[in-house]
Amino acid sequence: HSISAEPSFVPRAVLNTTSSAPPSNLIDCANLFDGGWVRVRHVPSGNSWHPATDLLAGTDVYGDQNDDTNAWSNGFENTVPGWDTLLFATGDCMNWLAATKDAVSGGTYSNALRQILASSLNGEPHESRWYNRGGSNTVDPLITLEDWGVDYGGILYVGASNADSNYAGSLQHDGVDVY
Repeated sequence: HSISAEPSFVPRAVLNTTSSAPPSNLIDCANLFDGGWVRVRHVPSGNSWHPATDLLAGTDVYGDQNDDTNAWSNGFENTVPGWDTLLFATGDCMNWLAATKDAVSGGTYSNALRQILASSLNGEPHESRWYNRGGSNTVDPLITLEDWGVDYGGILYVGASNADSNYAGSLQHDGVDVY
């Protein structure tokens, strides 16, 4: 997607805006899919994904949340007590999806259909094939807008500082955040 492109539909999840254009800053990203999101993890533009190896449990804490030039992560539970839903969004908010904690990290799975509550591609619940193999696969979970391997530009989460150039497309949209 080009940064200036408008979606072909107005997602029901984009609130507090009178335009069909996607939000263009962090304040507006917090308003995606019913709003009220708090950023808990950030990776800047570049070629390496999140340093976290906690399989999105939210237990890895590093960096400074006031410095978006570097990766950072806050403890999810300390930041948002009782969290049960995650929002993944590129820094420019062009690509995003919301999913429950259980859909993302509930058990191990490989190329399995997982529930997406809404996304930049579809404002209604739908599914995509992801990976969360557990154990030493600390790059997981691998979260994408479409089935893993279909559109590498739609990757919204990879851990363990993975620097595979095939996976870096989303990072060029002002980095990627977890809310």
